[in-house]
This record gives sequence, C-alpha cells and structure tokens, in this order.
Amino acid sequence: MELIIYLLKSAAVLSIFYFTYRILLERETFFKENRYFLLMGILISALAPALTFTRIIYKQSPLLNFEIPQNDNFQNNDFNDAWFSYTGWELACLIYAIGVGIMVILFSIKLYAIIRYVKQESTYSECGYHYIQVDGLKSPFSFFNYIIIDKKNHSDEELAMVLLHEQAHANQRHSIDMLIAEVLLIIHWFNPLAWFYKKAIDQNLEFLADATTAHQLTDQKKYQLTLIQVSIAPRKAMLNLTHSFYQSFIKKRIVMLNKQESNSKRRAKLFIILPVIAVFVWSFNVKEVVSYASETEKNSSKLSAIENDKAHSIKNRENQLNTETTMSTDTGEQIIDQKDSYQDPKAFKKIISKSASKEELDALVDELKTEYNVTLNYSNLNYNSEGLIISIKLEVKDGESGSQSTTSYDSSKPVGDIVIYRTEDGSFGVVSGSNKVVQRSNKDKNEASESMNKDMNSRRADMAARREDLRTRRIQMRTKADSVFENVKIERINASQPSQNPSSISQKALIVVDGKVVKDLDLNSIDPNTIESINVLKGEENIKPYKDQLKGKSGVILISLKKDK
Repeated sequence: MELIIYLLKSAAVLSIFYFTYRILLERETFFKENRYFLLMGILISALAPALTFTRIIYKQSPLLNFEIPQNDNFQNNDFNDAWFSYTGWELACLIYAIGVGIMVILFSIKLYAIIRYVKQESTYSECGYHYIQVDGLKSPFSFFNYIIIDKKNHSDEELAMVLLHEQAHANQRHSIDMLIAEVLLIIHWFNPLAWFYKKAIDQNLEFLADATTAHQLTDQKKYQLTLIQVSIAPRKAMLNLTHSFYQSFIKKRIVMLNKQESNSKRRAKLFIILPVIAVFVWSFNVKEVVSYASETEKNSSKLSAIENDKAHSIKNRENQLNTETTMSTDTGEQIIDQKDSYQDPKAFKKIISKSASKEELDALVDELKTEYNVTLNYSNLNYNSEGLIISIKLEVKDGESGSQSTTSYDSSKPVGDIVIYRTEDGSFGVVSGSNKVVQRSNKDKNEASESMNKDMNSRRADMAARREDLRTRRIQMRTKADSVFENVKIERINASQPSQNPSSISQKALIVVDGKVVKDLDLNSIDPNTIESINVLKGEENIKPYKDQLKGKSGVILISLKKDK
C-alpha cells in the first residue's frame, strides 16, 4: 500500500513540473535552464513523497465523563476490511512489478544494442571523441563520447554539421539525461505524463545541441537546410538511449533556431515558479497529528489538593487534642493519630495516537508510574513507512485497584487511537479509540444509549451519596473530638479545685498518688500548687492494672506531684 501511495504522489509532483514546463518555459530559448528544471523535476518527484512534514494540532480533550464498557468481549470488524484492502493493494503491486520487469528488459535490450556498436573494430579516436564507422547506418547518433555514423552516406559539408551536432551532445553529457529519463520510465511506466516528460527532455536537448552548433557555423541557413534534407531521407528506427541528428520534430527545431533569443529578464520566472512549486509540494506532504490536552488531570489535581487540605486540617486538630490530653472515651477508643483513610481515585485518560513515537511512549510510561501509580509495558512495536503504528502490545496494571489489562493490536493498517483510562469511581481499562469498542446493530443503539445514561446517573447518585456520607463522618468526628476535649478540660479544672464532697470522690474512685494507692484520701489536704497532673481512667481496659484494688470502685484517679528540685 505504501508503495502505491508513494508512486501516486511522485506522479502528481512530476505532473506539476511537466505542465509548468509546457505552459511557461517550453517556448523560451534558455535551453540550459530548462534542462536543469526538467532534471530537478525528476529528482524532486523521487524524493518529495518520501518526506513528511508534521504539523501538530492541539485539541481540548473532553472530560472523562462517559461510560466505558465493562466487558472486553467486543466485536471488531476491522479484519474483513483489512483482508479485502490488503488483497487489492497486493494485486496492484503485482501488476506494477510486472510492468517494471518488462521495462527493465526493454532497457537492457537497448543498452546491449549500443554496446554491440561500441565494440566494433572499425573505430578511431580524435580530440577525445570515438568515431565508429557502421556501413549502411542511415541514422547517426551519439552515446557519451561515442559517435556512430556512416560517413559514406553524407557529403563532406553535411558530415561536418552532423559531427558538430553530435559533438555538442557529447560535450554537454546529454546521455546522462537520457539514462535518467529511461529510469523514470521504468518507475513510472504506468503514467502517460512520464512518457511525455521524457519526450520533453529529448526535445530540449536537441534544441540545446542545435543552438550550440548554429553558433559555430557562419551560415546557419545551410544547417537548417541540412535538417530539412535529412528529414526527407528514409532511415531506420533510432535507439531511445542515444541522440540522433534525425528527429521527428525537425519543424520545431527550425522554429527555435529562427526564434529571437529570450530576454534575460524572463529567466526571473524560474525564481517565481520554483518557490511556488516548493510550497505546493510541502503542503502536499504535511501530516497533521492531533495532540489532546486533557482537563481531567487538571480537575483531578484540584480535587486531590482540596481533599488533602481537608485531611491536613483534621490531622492538625487531632494533634492538638493529643498534646492536651491522653484521655480515652467511655468505650476505650483513643484519639491518637486518627485520620480519614478514604480518598477518591485520581481519574485520568491518556491517548496513544497512531503517530506516537517511541520517546513519547517512554514518557507516557514514566508519567503513568509517577502520577497515577500505573505500570505500563509495551512490546511488539512496529511502524509503517509513514511512521504510523501498525502493531503494538500493551500490558497495563493499576497499582491502586490491582486491575490488569493486556491488549494487542496487529494489522496492515495503522491502529486507531488507544485510550488508557481510570474513572472517578475507580474503573480502569484499555480500549481502542477508533469508535469500534462495541459494535451494535442499528435497532439496539437507542436502547443501549438509554441504558448507558441510566447506569451513568445511578453511578453519579451513588458517588454523591458516598461523598455526603464522608462529609457526615468528618463532621461527627470533629464534634466528638471537641466534646471529649471539653469534658477533659472540665475534669481537670474540677480535680485541681477543692471539692465540696471529697469523701464521695474517694468512695467512687481509687486514688493513686505517685504510683501508690492511698485509701480515704482527703483531696483538700493536697496543696494544688504541688500537683503536676491529674488523669482520670475509665473503662475496663484502662483500669485493668488496678482491678484487684478497686473493690467496687468505678474509676482510677492518677495524681502526679511535682518533684522537689
């Protein structure tokens, strides 16, 4: 498939150069510039389709507020389409290969015929040219520095002009142009414009050789008359790889010889034409890559920051309570290092496009690991000639929920966008982003859409209820902590002040002063200034060490006195 696309693009670029030459340059007399222009057209048509200019388009990715199917058992219809498409492209490539093979054979036959002429014994060299005498040859021609001719078939005056013409071809290496044109036909044998392009190259080279020869002659009319005379004489078919003095477009050659030389200012057209063609070729090979900027990550970060602030505030409140009291509640629960362990999962959606490079995949691996505690491993990564992914295997594990997913994509066509996601309720998975995750019939689409909307509304209501429950739990925890703090504060104040009924306290609680049990202690007898701390223990677990000494008492009062310094 890539080969056929390349050939079509190359043919399009070649057509631009051909029509530009025919419309704007063919009638001009700057043949040398035209020669380079035509050769440049062949070179650019061969290289430009292989170049790709990437333009990145940034789009806003929607929030991950849609329902991802929970089942991975979906139907994919890409196989049949790929099979038919693959067969069609392969058939086209086979036909093209047969055509190329035939053209290579024809080219080899022509080249072999020239070699046979060159290897003949009747050869002599003069001034760097190799002249080969071939008896009965009606059409003299040249190939590089070899000039093949039958001198007996021409008068001396005619022979001199013919040799000047062929020497002009040899000096300017026109055979290179003809060989390049033959290679062009081998590659573009199916393109009619390629045949016309070769003819334009051949014609312009003859114009160039005629102009060079005419400048060396004193009487240009005789040269033109010789062209007319030799065009009437019968001649054999000429080899396409060579330059022959006898060409079918004699009339055009005479017209160009008599045409006034083009103004040098008209060469400025080339400086206008080439940039325009360059811009067109550039736009022809631009590949647009869509990059998504997801808002989910931003919103998730904001929500996470808010939750962290709330948790930090509660923790500070609890630390304050812990520094002021070590009291436990009636049920024996201690208010030490309590914190809310609930935290909403961090939702995200990451898209692997078909044009993603290996460096971008490695960056995504690092981001998923550090930001979302997700492990991503990829393998079997292959690209086509356009740099698009055609196969990849993904192994993904969510460190938060423990969910795992292994997905493989392998096709002759580029894969669609692949989405790795985690929703706000913790759902996690990997799906294809080519809108073929689930294939449904037309009659089921409305029912499926309604069912999905109901399920989404149910999930949203459930999430709202969970958030409300969390908010209520936090309020209750703060209220409970404040209540305990106030009770402890009141008990401390009462313990440090004289009691109206000190005996009633000693009857209800076991009094321990500096680790020793004191019976029937009158608390009024203790100087408040000598007391360092008073702690009240309640609950079976807390008073267990003094169980044998309680004797019906419900609590323990621990009094620590200040040490003398």
